[in-house]
Amino acid sequence: MKFFQVIYKRLKHGKSVVVTVNFSGNGKNAVELFVVQQAKGKLDILDKQVLPDLNELVKHKEVNAGVPVYLHLSGNGVMVREFEYQVNQNNIEQFLPNFKLQEYFIQIDNLVNGKSVLAMVRKDLVDALLESKDLVNVCFSGVLIGPKPIITLANQLDTSGDTINVGGVNLLLSGGKISGIQRTESSTEGIFFMEEQRSIAECYALATAVLCALTPSGYALGYKRFVQGYKESMMALLTRVSLKFGLGIIFTLLLANYFVFENYYKEQELLNNQISSGQNMLTRITDLQKELKQKKKFISDNKLDDFYYLSYFSDQIGTITGNNIRLDEMSFNPVTKRIKPGQPILFEKGVVIVKGNTTDVESYRKFLADLKKMKWNKDVIFQDYEYIPGKKKATFQLHLQCDLSILQ
Repeated sequence: MKFFQVIYKRLKHGKSVVVTVNFSGNGKNAVELFVVQQAKGKLDILDKQVLPDLNELVKHKEVNAGVPVYLHLSGNGVMVREFEYQVNQNNIEQFLPNFKLQEYFIQIDNLVNGKSVLAMVRKDLVDALLESKDLVNVCFSGVLIGPKPIITLANQLDTSGDTINVGGVNLLLSGGKISGIQRTESSTEGIFFMEEQRSIAECYALATAVLCALTPSGYALGYKRFVQGYKESMMALLTRVSLKFGLGIIFTLLLANYFVFENYYKEQELLNNQISSGQNMLTRITDLQKELKQKKKFISDNKLDDFYYLSYFSDQIGTITGNNIRLDEMSFNPVTKRIKPGQPILFEKGVVIVKGNTTDVESYRKFLADLKKMKWNKDVIFQDYEYIPGKKKATFQLHLQCDLSILQ
């Protein structure tokens, strides 16, 4: 297609690595690596491998050579939602109760019919994915979430139908344009994309490579690790080019590096001076570290470090919270009785307590009915609803018995 021929000429890198990560919820994520290269006016996949975990990236020669690595995230923990109106980063918190923008990576597609599609993932989930010391030198340069890459390029898909199944989500077509999304349990082996029949994973890999390569900094999302990885991968590209064009270009790069690192060392010196002036805080820091270690041991001994469950349940509950429902408090594994000195602390395992208020009883009934339909919710073991006439609202408290095996 002429569309892709134009795109190939604008790509920043001739080669890139795309890693698709599908979160399973039990710590064993599905990881697949694709090496994508632009050559002879065509973009294609040179190599693809299924990896046991993300740390295996460092064994691949392209990754060690400084080729930019882009991530595509899907699965449990990745939320996709459609809005009937246009949203953006400035107004998204108005439409999602209890949503805190600083806790998520979000990507938004505004459709031609006035709707919007939001894809988001918690930052702490990405931090946990990349925290391994083995991945320190990998040039992670960008990330795309859920159906975002294919939605952006979907107008170039060859299809005669009114839906496109992209794995867990149907893209709805109207007049050859994307008009919305629809969740689905069905899957498809592949679609016709970039002039060939390809698997869904290959389509995501190619679309991610195209979008990140066209505007790499646009998909770094301000995340320090991706911004630094983009800079390092660009430096590796410039170094390879300099070897081809001689010592003159090398000298220019070295001169540029001199100014960059001179500025870096000045900032480092300033930081060292600040650290030196704060030596009187070391004793306090040591005490805090001891206190933190004791608290971590308490949390570990009582099995309270499964933060993923609360993150998953809160995201699930957030998706069914209507405009007239406000959630004030949520807790996981609450204590069974008031804590008293000298007595052991016992917890209700697998119980989520939800507290909030509503201005509309029908909205509350719908919220309660939707909660009972959740696969992970075994039963509502306690509920309290109290109407406050003077304030024209009601408060509620729900105790949910959760099925933890759904995330194992």
